[in-house]
Amino acid sequence: MLQVMNTRSKPRTMPSSDGQRANNHGASRSTRKRVAVNSAAPIVVPTEPSAKRRQVNNAQTPLRKTVQDLSTQVEKLTDIILNMQNPNTSQPASTSAAQDITEASPSTEQGVVEGHIHQLFGFSVPSGYARGRAGAMGGPSNITTRSTSDNLRLLLDSALAPSTKATYRRAWNLVHEFYSQVLQGVVKLPMSSYHTALFVSYLNLRKLSAATILTYVSAIGYVHRLSVYPDPTNTFLVQKSIKAVQRLSSGCDARMPITWDILQRLLVAAKHISHNHFEFLFLKAAFLVLFFGFFRIGELMYDSHKKNVVVDIMQLSKTRDGFVIAITHFKHNITRRPFLVHLLRRDDPKLCPVVALTNYLCIRGKQPGPLFLDQLQQSFPKAQFCSRLKSCIQFCNLDPNLYKSHSFRIGACSLASEQNFPESTIRIMGRWKSNAFKKYIRPPQLVMEQCRKRVL
Repeated sequence: MLQVMNTRSKPRTMPSSDGQRANNHGASRSTRKRVAVNSAAPIVVPTEPSAKRRQVNNAQTPLRKTVQDLSTQVEKLTDIILNMQNPNTSQPASTSAAQDITEASPSTEQGVVEGHIHQLFGFSVPSGYARGRAGAMGGPSNITTRSTSDNLRLLLDSALAPSTKATYRRAWNLVHEFYSQVLQGVVKLPMSSYHTALFVSYLNLRKLSAATILTYVSAIGYVHRLSVYPDPTNTFLVQKSIKAVQRLSSGCDARMPITWDILQRLLVAAKHISHNHFEFLFLKAAFLVLFFGFFRIGELMYDSHKKNVVVDIMQLSKTRDGFVIAITHFKHNITRRPFLVHLLRRDDPKLCPVVALTNYLCIRGKQPGPLFLDQLQQSFPKAQFCSRLKSCIQFCNLDPNLYKSHSFRIGACSLASEQNFPESTIRIMGRWKSNAFKKYIRPPQLVMEQCRKRVL
């Protein structure tokens, strides 16, 4: 290889005269000519590069190595992403590095999530995909102690309210039923957006309400996000399917409010349909507490399916003006901070919640437990209460399809609005987190129209 002489390697000597410069010039030209003609001629050149060129070469060597390493890592990560997007396809040979990355994440981390999902919904999630995704998403590299893992299980279990857990279980039971009946198969995660949209259509054909369908779809998204799978519920197809269901549904709440007049008639009906004096005092106290306390039925009556927490007698305290109930378990109260519900004394003793509750407590006794007990000293079942309420409504010649247990809360909200209570006060009294209470306000014209239809 021909090396070019570095003219800076030797000091220059200035020629003494013009002739000398000419001779030197001619000599250099003849020398270059000989080199071009006969490359084998011996040439005296420095074999070691200059200091500046050494610095450039030394700087480029690690840079080239870094670029090659980055290129290799990009190829590996690309293979990992492609395999995660298509988990059913066979893995190419280049995925050995992806397996190394997957195995780097401990099984303990995903064991916690898998155990939580299995305990909550009764099925297992493939761990390999989830571990790879967790590592790619920058999850914790290691769980150092067993106590940390146990605490994570506790946190995941406490992330959902008991009622939400029950609702999500019902949703996944329907998912398994949908896969078995419609797709003739079993559930495999991740669900595709097309299968999720078909599930929305399946629920719509079963005449479920738009709000229920949205809740059940949320259960699908919860499991996918928790398992670090792509969430199919956020896709355009599924969102448009839900929007169509909402648009095609009636969108109106058919439940009617229990007005002041209807409340008085229900109290009269309770005396006629009750089997004994205990049941009459119970129904009268329950009707008035539900109405004046803006209570939801699940806050006072026990549901064996939902395993809800009801108001305890220890949460009841007597004041000069009536009673105060410090309720802790109610909708949206994640912190379990007590909310004080005031039941004030009224002039008319027949419609006074304080008098009715006092009479019931005298026959109930002071034994600890839920506020409303049956004659066997057990928490009064919600189903039995709704059955007795239906009998009272039918006794008043009202439609039981329009008047439910929630009609007490709707009626209290409508009455407060009719008496010009500020919206902020109504929201606080009903423990609403937003302006959702506005959909419960029924104008008097609507109530009168329903009464007119009933008479006709």
